[in-house]
Amino acid sequence: MKEEAQQAFHLKFFPACANPFEKCEIHLSFHALSRMLILAVIIQGLDLGLSVAGPAGEPAESAATENDQATAKLEEEMRRWIQQLDADRFADRELATNHLVTAGLAAIRMTKEAANGSSLEVTTRAVYILQRLALEKNSHVQEAARQALIQLAAGEDSTAQRGATKSLARLTSLWQEAALNELELLGAELHKSSEHQGVNVVDVVDWIRIGPQWRGELEGLKHLAWLEHLDRLTVSHPEANDHWLMSVLALKNLKHLHLNRTKVTDEGITKLRALEQLHTLRIWFTPVSDNCLDDLAAQQQLEKLELYGTAVSREGVQELITALPGDVVDYKRGGLLGVGCASPPSRCLVQHVEQGTAADEAGLRVNDIILSYDGQKVTDFNGLRQLISAHLPGRQVQVVVQRGEKKLTKQVTLGAWKQSFRP
Repeated sequence: MKEEAQQAFHLKFFPACANPFEKCEIHLSFHALSRMLILAVIIQGLDLGLSVAGPAGEPAESAATENDQATAKLEEEMRRWIQQLDADRFADRELATNHLVTAGLAAIRMTKEAANGSSLEVTTRAVYILQRLALEKNSHVQEAARQALIQLAAGEDSTAQRGATKSLARLTSLWQEAALNELELLGAELHKSSEHQGVNVVDVVDWIRIGPQWRGELEGLKHLAWLEHLDRLTVSHPEANDHWLMSVLALKNLKHLHLNRTKVTDEGITKLRALEQLHTLRIWFTPVSDNCLDDLAAQQQLEKLELYGTAVSREGVQELITALPGDVVDYKRGGLLGVGCASPPSRCLVQHVEQGTAADEAGLRVNDIILSYDGQKVTDFNGLRQLISAHLPGRQVQVVVQRGEKKLTKQVTLGAWKQSFRP
């Protein structure tokens, strides 16, 4: 009876290959494998004359006991599969490899330990198994396998260490490509450029913008964690808040961050202290206040800090200017005129008028000389920018310009800064 039951069991769950040396693919979940092992226990019990239900009149074993038995049986099977990774027959080694991949999360610890053994065959297959598991759709299995490979790669020089390092390099490329695809599907804007790599030309992502089209909400931002080399990110979604910044902190090499029209608060700015490589921080139209100044002042590595349209006071900015080295802080209430002018000490000669801005709509032209702004004399471009920085978007002001021999007065309604306009 035992042989018949075992034969039925193996035919059901492990169909024989037509060629015994051909790779046998078995795709079973951990729960399915556990049920199989419980069935194996029952079959073994039939041969020993035992009853899982116990003697007549007694209750069956508890579900917890059955689970313990199944777990113990699975561990015993996995130890046998680990041994079979070095079997004489190729078919046996392949079958054991597939069994361990199928076991999933349960097999990771033993497989990692086996990778550090003395057998080259076992080490090679163990690293391969962890690599396969690191590509599983189940995020828990994927992360556990990734951590196992990271631990092996961090060890002393050995076959396992070298194999794990190579596997991580291959996997990182796959993970990054998958993450970029997911981010793009969820509405992120990926700005790419072409780069020569040997004889090949490949597309490289220069920076990413999480804008109003983003549909991934907080959950979708987890894909940023795979982009370890990303150094430029813009977040300009109206629902972006402090929780969203937690995903940004995974970008340890981030050098440029722009927060535009978000709900990030002073508490969120505190978290940015973890980004030690950050060189440029732009905070536009975001409700931060003087309460975040200590955290901003602590980021001595900053080369540029823009505070446009925030609740930070002028007094607070003066303290920040003193605390940060060099000409780092650029502060504006947020109003935008939309002109580019000659550099000081030259007069404020208009050299560029940005299309669609307040200056364009008011009729300012290239070669106009700006004489005054809101009743205040303008001597150069720096003075003009200082005057504009005190005003919020929507403010109406008079701008007096000299055009040839004429003096013209223009009524201007200030606009708001946009990321695309950089005078």
